[in-house]
Amino acid sequence: MIKIKAKRTNCITHIETEVDITLDKHWHSRLNSWWMEIVEGGVTGYESISFKALKEHIEDNRGWLACAGTKGRWDTLLISAEELKKLEVYLCRADEKTKGKTNVVA
Repeated sequence: MIKIKAKRTNCITHIETEVDITLDKHWHSRLNSWWMEIVEGGVTGYESISFKALKEHIEDNRGWLACAGTKGRWDTLLISAEELKKLEVYLCRADEKTKGKTNVVA
């Protein structure tokens, strides 16, 4: 697991705050690929991104909008490109196929 910072915008007040989030890698057996999942500090509890998409966000130097939000209901959650780069160690260590898989998700 790894902790990084994100920007959360309140869906009602529109006030932005910096929050800590924790991510962990998971092997997704149906999709046969590694995914990063926000396990603490997310908005809905279902924020996740494939390693492939994450690599693209890092290479393009753009952030990841982990939660787009819903007016009056769900906050937005944005992780900057700078913070995403801290996840590169996970991308380098995990094999996209099956080597070293943990936390299997059906």
